[in-house]
Amino acid sequence: MEQALGSPVVTAADQRGGFSPGVAARVTTETGGRAFLKACSTAVNPGSVQLFAQEARVLDMLPHQVDAPALVGHLEQPVGDTQWGILLTEDIEGRQPRTPWKPAELAAALTAYQHLASISLPAGLNLPTLADALAWETTLMAKVDADPPAALDPWVGAHAHDLTALAARARAALAGGALVHLDARSDNLLITPSGSVRIVDWPWACIGAPWMDVLNLALNAKVYDHDADVQPLLEAIRESGANDDAVDSVLAALTGYFWYVATQPPPPGLPTLRSFQLAQAQALSRWLATRLER
Repeated sequence: MEQALGSPVVTAADQRGGFSPGVAARVTTETGGRAFLKACSTAVNPGSVQLFAQEARVLDMLPHQVDAPALVGHLEQPVGDTQWGILLTEDIEGRQPRTPWKPAELAAALTAYQHLASISLPAGLNLPTLADALAWETTLMAKVDADPPAALDPWVGAHAHDLTALAARARAALAGGALVHLDARSDNLLITPSGSVRIVDWPWACIGAPWMDVLNLALNAKVYDHDADVQPLLEAIRESGANDDAVDSVLAALTGYFWYVATQPPPPGLPTLRSFQLAQAQALSRWLATRLER
């Protein structure tokens, strides 16, 4: 870290939130430099080390209009029998949005994701398509239909066959040419002192439907409050060209995905992930039932 920053580190303030099991800290150096640090070892969670490398690659290629955190440095270092991954990015002044979401902060996050979707991308940007990034996820409603988990929402269980057919249309609905963050959650956003929102944590970036991030943002609001008013977000989705069938097909696919993964054993070093995935599955079930029974 000190090699990348060019000065000894003198303070480190731990940051809480998200699901990665490693270090997250705001660091300052002897000369006043600042950076945000993420670090983890393969002994704790091999996937986190891989994600740091992926995020470094993405941050290095994103156009400046995205206003993603600047990449300061990335390092993979063996220590004994384990491999450490270290990612250093710009330390952005700000805080995570409050949850349950406050309307003004949700509106600011919507503005940030609308701006992201409007950016003209350079030719040859080497990112996967959204449909390919979610290729596995869009197949899982069929698995839930064939082998329902014991905790499955009763409405989903009763309509699983129809939801499988609906989810099968999701892949086509995900097509598009916009930059997609694909991880729109409160813990991946920072409210700056001016009230605007900066988007952080970029390993999943891809290219696809310009409304996908807004849909995930609406889901995040529903996770923390089933009755959250996401109508402004849904109106923005319609304005971007998506009809109700496209939105419902993606929601059905996400419902299958979250019910499937929430009932799997927890991955190494991530003991709280399944409970959050279950909360998303439950929020999706209630939301989708309301939409389809309208």
